[in-house]
Amino acid sequence: MKSTFSLNAIAFGNLRQRRGQYVLLVIGIVLAIYFVATMLLFASTMFISLQERQFQRLGEQDAIIFNTRETPLSELTERGVFAEYGVAAIQGYVLPDGQNSANGFSVAVFDDVALQLARKDVLQGRLPVQAGEIALEQSMLARLRTTAAVGDTITLTLQIPDSVSFMPETIIKDYKLVGILTDKLVYLEQRGASLPAYYDYPAGVLSAAEPLTVGGKEVVNVYGRYLPDARESYTKMDTFCAEMGLLGKDGRPPYDIMHYQLFDSSYNNSDIVTTYVILIIIAIVLVAAACLGIINAFAANLEARKRQIGLLRAVGATKKQIRQIFGKEALLLSLFSIPLALVLAYLTVWGITTAMGDSFLLRPNLLILISVAAAGMLCVKLAAAIPLNTASQVPPMQAIRNVELSRKIKISKVASKKSFAVPHLLAQRSHTLYSNKQAAITAMLAVSILLISLAVLYVPSILEQATFNYGSDFLLLDYRYDDDWLMAYNFHTPGITEQDRQDTAALPTVAKVTGEKKLSVKILSNTITPYVTNLWEFEYLLAEPRHEDNSEYAEASRVFKALQHQSYLNSKEKYGYMQDYLTVSCYATEADVVQRLTPYVASGRINLDKLASGEEILLIAPPEYGLYEEQYNDGGWTRRLDYIPDPDVDYQGIYQNDMFQAGDSLSISLLYSDISEQQHADGPQQYNKDGTRQLPEDAVRVDKTVSIGAILQPLVDGKYLDSNFSFMHTEIGDILTTTTGLQALGFDVPYASLNIMLAASPDEVMEEYLTANLSGIAARTSGAEFKSYIAIARENRKMAYGIVIAVYAVLFLFFAICTSMINNALSARIRASKREIGTMRAVGASEQEIMLTYQWQLSVMFCWGTIIGMVAQLVVCTWILSIDPLWGRVRPTPPVWQPLLFVALLLGICSLSVRAKVGSIVKDSIIANIREL
Repeated sequence: MKSTFSLNAIAFGNLRQRRGQYVLLVIGIVLAIYFVATMLLFASTMFISLQERQFQRLGEQDAIIFNTRETPLSELTERGVFAEYGVAAIQGYVLPDGQNSANGFSVAVFDDVALQLARKDVLQGRLPVQAGEIALEQSMLARLRTTAAVGDTITLTLQIPDSVSFMPETIIKDYKLVGILTDKLVYLEQRGASLPAYYDYPAGVLSAAEPLTVGGKEVVNVYGRYLPDARESYTKMDTFCAEMGLLGKDGRPPYDIMHYQLFDSSYNNSDIVTTYVILIIIAIVLVAAACLGIINAFAANLEARKRQIGLLRAVGATKKQIRQIFGKEALLLSLFSIPLALVLAYLTVWGITTAMGDSFLLRPNLLILISVAAAGMLCVKLAAAIPLNTASQVPPMQAIRNVELSRKIKISKVASKKSFAVPHLLAQRSHTLYSNKQAAITAMLAVSILLISLAVLYVPSILEQATFNYGSDFLLLDYRYDDDWLMAYNFHTPGITEQDRQDTAALPTVAKVTGEKKLSVKILSNTITPYVTNLWEFEYLLAEPRHEDNSEYAEASRVFKALQHQSYLNSKEKYGYMQDYLTVSCYATEADVVQRLTPYVASGRINLDKLASGEEILLIAPPEYGLYEEQYNDGGWTRRLDYIPDPDVDYQGIYQNDMFQAGDSLSISLLYSDISEQQHADGPQQYNKDGTRQLPEDAVRVDKTVSIGAILQPLVDGKYLDSNFSFMHTEIGDILTTTTGLQALGFDVPYASLNIMLAASPDEVMEEYLTANLSGIAARTSGAEFKSYIAIARENRKMAYGIVIAVYAVLFLFFAICTSMINNALSARIRASKREIGTMRAVGASEQEIMLTYQWQLSVMFCWGTIIGMVAQLVVCTWILSIDPLWGRVRPTPPVWQPLLFVALLLGICSLSVRAKVGSIVKDSIIANIREL
């Protein structure tokens, strides 16, 4: 029989002979690789998901250059601006209502590259190939208020661009609808206002064979993809536009950059980003914990095998060979663990992405899997390197005779006593000898206590947020309301109509639709007091700032406020205001909502009939408020209003309501203009050369006289008045009335929002039906947004439950690692002390005394970790509760019994493990314990 004796043979022999000892090592390695793999796979998944979400909503282009005129586009690639580009030639601007351009959209001929970059993906039908065919984004059909399907003929009213503006006459043209495209414009519009045709994102695709209207001129937009160095491409594009004279109406280059928007929360990526960050942090923590567990497991294993190492060194094994032997053991264990860990990681990420919905995409590839395997191997190698390096440094005689232990015994001082408890004395001796090897256990136990305390503190709030009541099931919201102190712009811009409200109310299971409206009006007054001049929104009334601003922007701020006040004086003169005016928000909603505001009445009463007739209004004005002001180190000021003054706060002043009383007659004025973004690329607010505001010539003034039916307080019993509305943010001086009252005043405007309540929770089919129809109604209005609070609440629950599960998984893992580390340490001591146990038994020590020796050691291990952990968690939790009053209301004191229960459970399990290990040794004979094996 032929036998071989090699490093590999020794490594394989160790694995066979010590299978039980290596179980925990395998578990630790699998966990380390698993979490590294999960982290990398999930990072890849998050990046792909965010990127794909952006592509689906905005397109794959990095930038769009609008209206390139006669620019030689070939230079875009020659100069290195774009790696590739495509063009969309806009041939017309569609007017959905036949005359108003506010809800319009462009139609264009796209080349193949532009189609690909713009992601004009087809939902139904196909792209046009012949003249007279058209494909439209899904929401544009809703904007046209048509029920046309693929194959139908639609009639469009078009403005035709002529390179400067539009041809004087619109044209009416019939197209065959051959395709319905995924929505892009509704998301692109959220990036900012676009102008018809010349600075617009085309939402309709025409065939390349479509003839241009006689007299018209195409507006060419370029869709481009950057070179690998995106910042250099951006700089070159900026230079290119400047050199070619490509400037928008605001004097800036006419392009839209999208390359750096991947993690922009304004595109509803925040849920993915939040999940990504949370799970990455958790994964990093778990990787560190798992690696610490591997280090401990290897160290405990090698501690019990010092004699083996010494014997190998004594027969000629070098330090390098020692490292190779045990390194091969780690490598073999890793090779066994990697496939299992990768499968578990893939299934975990697949489960997370599936649970999170269609927004998450799992697309693993060979490179990622190889990287994951390499990262896992690296993690194991690094974790094993520390104890392996220590083991290789042990001299042969020291390992065989345990010289290190002898030296510690010699320098240790043991006080003489006439009587002593043997278990206690031996435990104290063991603690002295192994004190330098307990730091990791102490740290892990302390961290575990801190983590479980934070979990106890935060989990109830996370679950509470998962059940947050939004007050309605669906919401249609128009964000285009313009808050400007001078006047109401875009007054006749189309918005959410009464027909939209009726169509919404007619949908199945819809129980109630509550509409809300908002506009700016002016309160005319002969007397202006500090009660209002202290407020930010009325600073235009002051010729000088209220405070001396010592910041670096002080002079610019002073000049701006002086010009603003001058603009105010100019407006009074131009528009005939003899009194001062306060520009406030006027809100209107359904009568039953107004009636619910009764608890906020400070004086007067709510009379719905007089509100409906326009005789009365409600006005927000707290009886008093405290003004708290503080100056920053840079010289600037901050201020805060407390509607219920706190006697312990040193306010700059407490101001009484000396301007508005219930029953007073009130003059209100509506000053509006139809100037809109269509006239000015940077908004309707324009300035003269001297810095004062331009005062529109088309402004219209409408005055009304009403009575104040009731004065409302903004805050009652800790609940703000605006919590009764979907978007309202009330300020002092704001006016409330009913929708019928607003009509009676002659101030009627489109709805700013529609709140939809259902009669019962919808099933999946009904929810999908309602979502599709309500999305279509919202798409009728440019800039309107549809929100499903049912879906948001469901996603919040998923997110909250996922976080809670992850938190408890982390706690369970830390519990397992703590258990493993403590058991490994004691197991190594017990195995290394086998001869000592036999000697103790030979001189009459009972099994209970031996057991008590290690129970004392176990208690000492827990003592410092528990003390440090409890002190740390008390400090951290107290600090958290002090800076966030919400936590103080939910959980007024830091958790105590929960972390102590964690420690007690851990101590109990470890005690049972110690009892089992000691019991297995004392089952052998005393001779078997003492003899050298």
